Amino acid sequence: MSDYGAPLVRGLLFGMALQLAVGPVCIFVFLAGAAQGFYEAMSGVLGAALVDALEIALAITGVGLIVRRGGAAGAKLRIFGALVLLLFGASYILDAVGFSILPDFALFSAASADGTFIKALLLTLSNPLTLVFWVGVFSVKVSREGYGGASRCLFGLGCVLATLLFLSLAALAGGLAKEMITPCQLRLLNAAAGLLMFYFAYRSFRGGEGG
Repeated sequence: MSDYGAPLVRGLLFGMALQLAVGPVCIFVFLAGAAQGFYEAMSGVLGAALVDALEIALAITGVGLIVRRGGAAGAKLRIFGALVLLLFGASYILDAVGFSILPDFALFSAASADGTFIKALLLTLSNPLTLVFWVGVFSVKVSREGYGGASRCLFGLGCVLATLLFLSLAALAGGLAKEMITPCQLRLLNAAAGLLMFYFAYRSFRGGEGG
């Protein structure tokens, strides 16, 4: 394998291993597929991959070190992310019971046909700790593998490709489920997803690594 091919493949394999820790974005994409179909869910995949690419680029350039230092700014980012996750969770549960307190919550719902790309962007951005994580990953890789500028970029590209691949599979699974799932089952999935979002919000409040 060429000197440039190895970092790309390693980034892809590493990114796929990370994606196995299913998080809120994967759940969102699957439910978007189940509610609206594969192609609608794929717009969410692109939104999530765009954020990942941006955060990886920031990590490569070292800008993410500012966030890594934490402090008051880091705590505020975690609280913001937790609040976004709580809104997503509340929306899923309200969808499950066919009731809405705030009509604007439709923004956060995978069952809404509009703006899946924007919703996926927001949900991916809701976990600022991912930027801290990518900074840590690249710090380790640079020191362990001796990656230079080009190798770091290829490793990052592999990680982004892993996001695209894994979430595309989630979108496909959701799209296939759309043909078999009943409205009642979709409501149950929404309720379960809402509870998971609350769990991810709790982890964000506590400073954990939400996926």
